[in-house]
Amino acid sequence: MKNQAVLLLSFILLSSCAQKRYITEVISDKEVSISLIKTFNETYFNLNIPLEFHLDLNSEKLYSIGHYYIKGNKSMLKGDDYLFFDANTNKRFLLFDGFGAFNYPKKIYLYDRQLRLSKEEVLVLINKYNPTATIDELQTKNDTIKLISYKQYRNDNPKFLEDMRKIPDSLTFSIYKSGKKENILTSTKINW
Repeated sequence: MKNQAVLLLSFILLSSCAQKRYITEVISDKEVSISLIKTFNETYFNLNIPLEFHLDLNSEKLYSIGHYYIKGNKSMLKGDDYLFFDANTNKRFLLFDGFGAFNYPKKIYLYDRQLRLSKEEVLVLINKYNPTATIDELQTKNDTIKLISYKQYRNDNPKFLEDMRKIPDSLTFSIYKSGKKENILTSTKINW
């Protein structure tokens, strides 16, 4: 009986000391697509991979949330290199602070805008996954060609995963709790 009490107390103590997980990556069923990206000095095709993350940010009052997307040991630029979408509204956002305490999204998608494709790679993907589409459908920044779910894309393209995992990428949140002078850094490795 005494041993059971000690085990139970140890379990409770250890589980209460575990750091809270604010971010969890989930393999998405959302579709992979191809789009045309036009910047002030270049135009290129991009593979849009919906990296899905479930968030636990509404259980306590958080004052501010900053975020960093690190790809290949390089900090990426918000808006230029990546975009966030609220999964509920499918609306793009750059900063979490616009949501306010207890109103943060529960699920987001991160899209890397630097997964560049050559014209030949685009043609191969279209032929494989959406043969009724043509590359000519990509004329403006609003045009996309849908392919297949990310889950299926991962199964069909293990070489893509291997290449993306060579240098680890991560999503990091810098969280400030309201009323406390406490900054929490929480990060998750992207498993592509």
